[in-house]
Amino acid sequence: MTTNSMSVSLGGLDAELHAFLQKVSNLDASLIDSGLDDTQRRRHVSELIALALPSPPDMGVARRDTYIGAAGREIPVRLYLPPGGQATRRRLMVYFHGGGWMVGSVATHDALCAQLALELGYVVASVHYRRAPENPFPAPLDDGWEAVRWLSKHGGLFGADPQTPLALGGDSAGAHLALGCAMQASDQGDPAIDRLLLFYPPVHRHADTPSLREFDRGPGLSTATMRHFWDAYIGDPHKHADDPRLHLDLWTRPASLPPAVIMTAACDILRDEGEAYAHRLAEGGLKVVLLRAAAMPHGFARMLTASAQARAHVRQACVELLALV
Repeated sequence: MTTNSMSVSLGGLDAELHAFLQKVSNLDASLIDSGLDDTQRRRHVSELIALALPSPPDMGVARRDTYIGAAGREIPVRLYLPPGGQATRRRLMVYFHGGGWMVGSVATHDALCAQLALELGYVVASVHYRRAPENPFPAPLDDGWEAVRWLSKHGGLFGADPQTPLALGGDSAGAHLALGCAMQASDQGDPAIDRLLLFYPPVHRHADTPSLREFDRGPGLSTATMRHFWDAYIGDPHKHADDPRLHLDLWTRPASLPPAVIMTAACDILRDEGEAYAHRLAEGGLKVVLLRAAAMPHGFARMLTASAQARAHVRQACVELLALV
């Protein structure tokens, strides 16, 4: 397994992101008396944080919104075409936004997906899945899987090369969904997926690690909030107790998954469980590039317009993904 820690100590949070997190720290408190329930308030705060981020420069990345039809529903997808449009057929990445399976949207992750399209030269399809608690597991994963299957067949409509295997990506809960889709593709033998880009994936509902205790109250994500997200996503704790697409450690064939770039955040409760999982996958025969983003909190990837260092970390993850063979 390849590892790279990047040379900044764990002690301090990136100054630019520290300033941004202070700027938005009062957003949730300002909505306490708004009349919104807990879920609606969390979702609204996530959207307000995205609006508070500095606007990205014009990168020449074209956007196109579309929908994928599924049984009884439509799945929103935003497509990002790197400069050059459809003149050249490109690899397609299906990307799942984070947000604890409860919050987040294609809007909250717009700048990140545009940056991925630019850095990778891929067509990036950002999928907005049904969210917990209204739609617990497996509904978000079912939407992700429907999107993966549909885009593998019809991505050529948007400039993707239908002969090239897919890449899957995601951050936090979205990384968990990407892994679940990769497991399902492995079980079914289709579609072809040959690489994963995973930012700070959650692994354990009952994790007990040094990073979880060290960053119990954040920044970016607290232990209490993460457990709330897990409970909402799991729903009935007995219904899917043996499903490895929910409980990732139950997957017994690591080498059957696509090679992965896994990037954790140094100042994040999920750091240690994500790194332990990466080591477990590597020990099972999977090619894994493990990166620790120094001085970064949970959620830094989607905040990359607020921090030059966050952008640099995302760029390095892209460089490593492109080098996977």
